[in-house]
Amino acid sequence: MENTVNILVSCRDTGFFENGVFKPIQVGTANMKKRLPGMYHDDEGENDSQLNPMLCEMTAQYWAWKHLDLEYYGFCHYRRFLSFSETPEKIDPYDNIWVPYCDGKFSGRFGLDEKNVQNIVSQYDIVYRRKTDVTKLPPFNAKSVYDHYKKAVSLHIEDIDCLLQILKDKQPDYYPDAVEFFNSKYISFCNLYIMKKEYFFKYCAWVFPILDEFIARTDMTNYTIEALRTPGHLAERLFNIFLNHEMRINPALRTKELPCVLLENPKRVKEDIEPLSFDNDRETARIMLSCDNKFVSILSVCLLSLAEHASADVNYEINILHVDIDLHNQGVLQNLLKSFPNVRLRFVDVGSFVNSVQFVTHAHIPVSTFYRLFAAYIFAGYDKILHLDADMLICDDVAKVYRTGIEDCMVAATHDADGCCQFNGSSPMFKDYGKKTLKLKDQFSYFQAGILLMNLKKIREKYTIRDFIQQISKGYYYGDQDVLNVMCENSVRYLDMRWNVMIDCDHKRMNNIKTYAPHALAQSYLEARRDPAIIHYAGYPKPWATVGHDYELEFWQEARKSPYYEIILKTNGDFNRLNYKGPQSVSKFRKYVDTHMPVGTARRKVLDTILPRDSHRFNVLKVWYHKIGIWVD
Repeated sequence: MENTVNILVSCRDTGFFENGVFKPIQVGTANMKKRLPGMYHDDEGENDSQLNPMLCEMTAQYWAWKHLDLEYYGFCHYRRFLSFSETPEKIDPYDNIWVPYCDGKFSGRFGLDEKNVQNIVSQYDIVYRRKTDVTKLPPFNAKSVYDHYKKAVSLHIEDIDCLLQILKDKQPDYYPDAVEFFNSKYISFCNLYIMKKEYFFKYCAWVFPILDEFIARTDMTNYTIEALRTPGHLAERLFNIFLNHEMRINPALRTKELPCVLLENPKRVKEDIEPLSFDNDRETARIMLSCDNKFVSILSVCLLSLAEHASADVNYEINILHVDIDLHNQGVLQNLLKSFPNVRLRFVDVGSFVNSVQFVTHAHIPVSTFYRLFAAYIFAGYDKILHLDADMLICDDVAKVYRTGIEDCMVAATHDADGCCQFNGSSPMFKDYGKKTLKLKDQFSYFQAGILLMNLKKIREKYTIRDFIQQISKGYYYGDQDVLNVMCENSVRYLDMRWNVMIDCDHKRMNNIKTYAPHALAQSYLEARRDPAIIHYAGYPKPWATVGHDYELEFWQEARKSPYYEIILKTNGDFNRLNYKGPQSVSKFRKYVDTHMPVGTARRKVLDTILPRDSHRFNVLKVWYHKIGIWVD
């Protein structure tokens, strides 16, 4: 079949998806230093490319109008496409189908192959993005399309008033359609459409003079960057007015609405991450850890301890999720494990999944710990994977955990005795946190995510990547661990706590657990400490930052074998403080408080009310005092 449909994909710094129908075009080329090869450019011949900061993707439409001769003209963006698939997909309030990236399955999933697109488009005069009900869009609570624009940040409602006046002056036949549209609830966003030539040419001959008139009448000198895009925003509204007008005057007009596919990251992932292969038929444990370049020295200790306790009868695939670990450090870690023939290490750059996500972190929790939330989509071809935190010391074979059956649940993990004791009153700040903030039906089912066997297949069946991003945006105090507890509630298999023995952080955690945790959890924790399979240096401070910590000798015995040993001492160590005497030392701050606000006085009671021990404020202040080395409880 001869191809009579072209859909131009507007790009600025990347072009990735194309076939006989989809053709990339670099927009704003006149203002760019680099011309992208292998595509159209909107500055060739007659053009308005220089106006791209105002007109946005409309410069591509103007160029196509002036230079291409087609039966159908279509337009989409580098990260927004129309879906031509009949398969129902989960959508957000804007009618977007969120997809993490464009992979080899993208075209088939959304029906973007040439034959399917041509077959569908040829049945209609205009195909466009499905209209959205603006009254259902957070956070505006808009009553109409006009009200939605009025409440938009950085935009000016006076510009809509100006547009209406232009239509009244220059295109009076369209003015009633405009008034009706702005009073309605529905709008097709983003200038995503495909039109038969006669309608496309009619639209262009109508819309561009209107936009030119608006630019001539409006002083945008002091507009923000977003407000400078007002002509592009107005073009979205003008398309709707044009469409409504054509539908009113021509009842026989053939139209079709399609949902929008929105890519989280526009950079195409060229291939899926496949399981690593070994030259034997032994069982393979597939493992992942998350890390950043600043933490590789500690990661090396964890990796070495894992390899030393690996079974000779099992293969170990270890994936390091990261965005910034440099090639030098990758090489050092690869070399560290080269003497273990059944261990293979791979570095997985997850930037295409996480770079556009706004992470909210608290206290000492790094952004990299959130990477595990995307495991089901990063490892799309895997059924399960074992996650380990990088601040762990492995004392037993983790393949034993990997063999755990989790067919009927999403994760296997250990109870979090420390978190549950906080929920039960050890920390006033977190009293009933699991119940009130996380909305858990049983807050004492809360698990610790340092070790996590994940049923990736089951997670993919229940959640999209957008579901995780929405939970991340809530800013829970314990970050990704809270997200996992919320999303995996009632779908957990609990492991023996010896697989995640958290240290007696600051010499308080163990006593708090004994005092406040439900008795079964407290007993499990105490028993696990007698024979830990994994020591987890969870919390702050860490044994490599200061001295006098639980299980610190075990850490340093393993750290001495790492090529980063001297770096750990130099960068993180605190061994110049040879006069450190442990918790009984008293800081100047504490001496001042004890002198001027003695225990039992009204002043001390006021202080305890404002800054209760183990409250969020107390712990934040303590972290900062740890950093400058003068706080001792």
